Amino acid sequence: GRAVARAEEAGLRCVVFDRADNIGEGMRHLATVAGMSWKETGRDRSPVHLPFTDRQRSFYETLAGVEPGYVQAIVFGFFAGEQCRAAALVIRSGRCLTGCITCYDPEIASLYPGRLVIKAMTNWAAANGIERMDFNATDPWVEPFSDLIEEYGQLVIYNRGPYGRLLRAAARLLSKPS
Repeated sequence: GRAVARAEEAGLRCVVFDRADNIGEGMRHLATVAGMSWKETGRDRSPVHLPFTDRQRSFYETLAGVEPGYVQAIVFGFFAGEQCRAAALVIRSGRCLTGCITCYDPEIASLYPGRLVIKAMTNWAAANGIERMDFNATDPWVEPFSDLIEEYGQLVIYNRGPYGRLLRAAARLLSKPS
């Protein structure tokens, strides 16, 4: 919608780093953008401080170097000219896409970079056989790296077409108590 139109007007374009020969470049862009993100320094009067540490970077770069099959690292970079202004790292495991890190240059906050990330991820997921997007890291690949996994809820989005309406109706019928 409007966020995509505003980004296009501003000359922002998405580049996906999803191959063994370009994921390293994507990880470098992610680290650069993370360094300028509000998550690095925190926000005024906010206790939130989520820097992209060297340890995290090493962990994700190790995952990115794993032969695709078990997991695959993917970076979505949003560029104005040659400069990356926003980036997101996701991990693909089978037919699931797990969101890991998103960050952006505060100067483009008015372009709603979070919406651009979700749009790009959704488009990529649809084109690449992804059936589930997980933003709470509940997919099994995460278990060896965590001492606790809790699922709080699920969001299911149906296509607006006849098949989507049929699935939605079926889900409602199945969720009604007997």
